[in-house]
Amino acid sequence: MIADTEHVLVIPRSSLMGDPGWRGVTTEGLEAFAGLVAREGRFVPRPMAEHDRSMKQVIPYLVLMDGSRYFLMRRTRAGADERLHDRCSIGVG
Repeated sequence: MIADTEHVLVIPRSSLMGDPGWRGVTTEGLEAFAGLVAREGRFVPRPMAEHDRSMKQVIPYLVLMDGSRYFLMRRTRAGADERLHDRCSIGVG
């Protein structure tokens, strides 16, 4: 195990989808998905999850709406994930 490293929740990719899988947000099959996470989920060091395609990260994501308006957040350079610096998100995950 890697000490002092953030751990993330993963499930086996093969339990959820074939390759290459899908991208984006879905609301279909949430009860079955929750059961899958409860049965097969485990925490691993983030670097391991980022580089091993056999694992799929479970990332809760919140989209905020007020009527027809969406919350929009511009990410700063202070965040640890450089891929997200200066990018906009419609939610928080």
